[in-house]
Amino acid sequence: PAMKGMQTIPSFTIRGLKFSMGADHVITFNQQPFSSSVTVGGEEKTITGTSFIGTYSMADHTLSLTAVFKYGKMPLEMTYTIKSYYVKPVSGGISVSVGGAYAYDNKSVTYQVRRYKDGGVEKVDVEMPTYSLEGTIMGDLTLGSYVVKGLTYDETRGGFYRDYKDDGLSFHFTAMQGGTKT
Repeated sequence: PAMKGMQTIPSFTIRGLKFSMGADHVITFNQQPFSSSVTVGGEEKTITGTSFIGTYSMADHTLSLTAVFKYGKMPLEMTYTIKSYYVKPVSGGISVSVGGAYAYDNKSVTYQVRRYKDGGVEKVDVEMPTYSLEGTIMGDLTLGSYVVKGLTYDETRGGFYRDYKDDGLSFHFTAMQGGTKT
């Protein structure tokens, strides 16, 4: 990241870290040193890490990492702490029905899926990007992005579902027909 009056630390790859897999498919990175290097403006910079520690849980797809390191000739160590959920890009088609009579498809939409546990309940959030549907009765449509949160697994239906009609979910779209945009 860029900091006022400071040089930007470029991205770098940490290789050779050791980890173990424990119960419930939890991967643990015990505290360990690391080193890496990166070339910036023709000059090789060394990254010296005094500590890398972390866990990844396959059950709820949570990731926690802490890395302590010095970059190049920096006099002080930097500490980065990351806590996140794994988000998986999924590519596939989307079908939109207008008035129950007209169906339109876009076969190549890539959306983001986040799977996690909330109070012991497995949930999924789906983030839809802006996408288009061509040749509809309203013209070529561009539909805005939106997020559906908190889909829960339904055993009887065999998938993640949520009735979100009362959630206030909204998105914008534009239609282009005959050179006119509405």
